[in-house]
Amino acid sequence: MDEFFKSASWANALLFPCPKLRTPPSQKTAPNYHTLTHKGTFMEYLSFPPTGKSTSTPKALFFMHGNGSDIMQEQHSLRELVQLLENTNIHIFCVEYPGYASTQSIVQCTESLLLRQYPKSVEAVLCKHGLKWENTTLVGHSIGTGVVCNMALLFPIAHLVLMSAYTSIRDVLAARMGRILSLALLFNRFESIKRIPDISCPITLLHGKQDALIPYQHSIELARAATHHDRVKIVLLKNADHNNISWSQVYDYALKDKLTE
Repeated sequence: MDEFFKSASWANALLFPCPKLRTPPSQKTAPNYHTLTHKGTFMEYLSFPPTGKSTSTPKALFFMHGNGSDIMQEQHSLRELVQLLENTNIHIFCVEYPGYASTQSIVQCTESLLLRQYPKSVEAVLCKHGLKWENTTLVGHSIGTGVVCNMALLFPIAHLVLMSAYTSIRDVLAARMGRILSLALLFNRFESIKRIPDISCPITLLHGKQDALIPYQHSIELARAATHHDRVKIVLLKNADHNNISWSQVYDYALKDKLTE
């Protein structure tokens, strides 16, 4: 029964409402857009190489967006982050989820794809650009926090940043529609609360106190569940909601000291 609900197209469409693609992405419309085929898997990603002349160790930052966005929407907001990091040797990436952007008519995004196939795609992009996991920061927003929590267990990353995180998707739905109905709709999806105790790298959580979609108490619970409390930092932003945590806030509270040291 559990596998039936996980594979049901209606349930996946509910969890992954990818934006309809109006114009096929290309480098003509998005200069930072790239494609890569690795072991038969086609992937799309945004790449923002370092703009400065820093001679420090090359580093990478991967951003995993929320479920209602895609890389074409994120390219505009990521330019703010590029400006904040302009004097560093940090390469910024945003690798698209399977079933989003150009692949939405080919495959449907599922939790299984994001937990099993997607990390391999990210690693392929990392290797293509000659970068290393130990110099990599993973940043996830909303649904993306579950993706990066899983990846933090698979690879020896330098830093994990969670924006508007949740303990599990089931917990989010249970608070909105009742636990029995949430169990019927989605079983145990992205259980970050079970993964975070085994994550050993530094973790920074940012959450808006006005977030009506995923209450900030989720981030508090995640911080408490972490094993290495001395490596966990949580920032609750008084006036922020689910979607308006700015890159300048992420930079000030999570990235400035870690990426520029």
